[in-house]
Amino acid sequence: MFRHRAGIRLVVLRDTDAARAAIQRALDNAEPGEAAGLGRALELLGTASQTDSELIRDWTLQILRDAGVDPKAEMNAVRALRAAEPALDLQTAVDLVKNVARR
Repeated sequence: MFRHRAGIRLVVLRDTDAARAAIQRALDNAEPGEAAGLGRALELLGTASQTDSELIRDWTLQILRDAGVDPKAEMNAVRALRAAEPALDLQTAVDLVKNVARR
């Protein structure tokens, strides 16, 4: 009768270690004109400190912005999310919208 809510079922993938290693290798062999940009890229990777929740929230808000939908218009927001990501199940879309609407 009662269902346990498992929460939002999304996975955030991060592969910054591989990117950092590739940029470092490029920096080690870079021409002087390329070094500054590659160094800045390494700095940016080092400061990428958003939590999974923040990344999911930003992703949700971006989809809603692109669709021109206010997160507080929950039904329209759920429709917009599911239209953008057809594999997103209804409960997850509802949870995502509720999370961004209350902030």
